[in-house]
Amino acid sequence: MGRLTPTLEVIEVHGDRSEGPRHGETVAVHSWFTAGIEEALADGDSVYLARGSTGLEREMVSYVIARDPDGDHRFVGRCMSEGESLLRDRLGSAYNARMAEVIGSTDAEATLSLLGAT
Repeated sequence: MGRLTPTLEVIEVHGDRSEGPRHGETVAVHSWFTAGIEEALADGDSVYLARGSTGLEREMVSYVIARDPDGDHRFVGRCMSEGESLLRDRLGSAYNARMAEVIGSTDAEATLSLLGAT
């Protein structure tokens, strides 16, 4: 399927964890993510899109994290389960707390540190 450009209702999460206003925004996302996004939303989970770029000339969404009502996080999309397994092994019981901190992070070094990659 490739790249899709749906218009989604979004709330931007800033680096300081503050939230912007709810608004409609067209995003470029690979079709690998769509079924997982739809499933997570149907389950009542919050879904966070990590945007690696802006504009619709290329895919903006680098990865997608879903958080269920109990605070458990998972990556959404095809080919993400192996990376999630590695992070769960690396972070152990800190996995969910670290993922909560990653959401909204715009500092690449800080994100890598949170994920135990530095």
